[in-house]
Amino acid sequence: MSEFQNTYTDARNRFRHLAQTTGGAVGFVAHPDARQEGAGIYGIDTAWFGPRDAANVLVMISGTHGPELLAGSAMQNIWMQEFGPKRAADTAIFLIHGANPYGCANIRRTTENNVDLNRNFIDFGSRPAGSALSKRVQKALCLGSTKGPQAHRTFIALLWLAWRHGLEHVTNDVTAGQYWRPDGVGFGGNAPEWAHKELCALWRFHLSQAKRVAIIDWHTGIGGYGAPSFLCFDAPQMPAFERATSWWGEAVWRGRRAGASGGNWRCMRGSGRPMGAAGTNDHPRGCPGGGEVVGLGA
Repeated sequence: MSEFQNTYTDARNRFRHLAQTTGGAVGFVAHPDARQEGAGIYGIDTAWFGPRDAANVLVMISGTHGPELLAGSAMQNIWMQEFGPKRAADTAIFLIHGANPYGCANIRRTTENNVDLNRNFIDFGSRPAGSALSKRVQKALCLGSTKGPQAHRTFIALLWLAWRHGLEHVTNDVTAGQYWRPDGVGFGGNAPEWAHKELCALWRFHLSQAKRVAIIDWHTGIGGYGAPSFLCFDAPQMPAFERATSWWGEAVWRGRRAGASGGNWRCMRGSGRPMGAAGTNDHPRGCPGGGEVVGLGA
């Protein structure tokens, strides 16, 4: 059967079934809003494979951006079936399914507070204020619906800004996120989200014995259809970038060039690091590791 499910519930049920039948230790953290909304249970599912005191741990995350769960969940399911038995004795695998459970269950990119979880891992004491151009871009993005006649207003406004200020600058501001307009696009929040705090708690609990940690955060929308793009947000001279290139070679440089064309590097320099990369920073002993985004083209 195909591992690409059509709904959050189907994806969650399939993930839990495979984890239980392939020897994983399954966990679950329920979202506090799930029962009140009457939409069925949803939350963060986890599965651990291997010794609890493993020196090496690979973490794979799906569902940071809501609907992107369906692709990331499929990658996790394929790993459990095809690669689980090949795990080295000193290595454990930690799968996190539905990192942004509200977005996954409700087919939304953001959390229950319209926060982009991938831009929520910052120092909130020094949030970027945003440039005048950034605020004009947000005003254009919020003019109306993304469908129908109102979408034309947004398109024309962005086109004018691109002509006036340059396409690269406008693209950077769309992708970089922002911290001043809660109803806008790419809002990073005013404080850590529920999912942010729960993920940090999971990392501290499960990774405290590890000596080396690698994190892969599965996304979609970058690169050619169905093709993976490897995005490492560390500078090329940093050890984490060197480790990533030792794993995936030239693909990391290609991913960096693709990310640079979309403004991701400016985003991370200005407002923190993506969630997966932040996970290695939150390790209680600061062990060496690397956090990378793998994006599947859609």
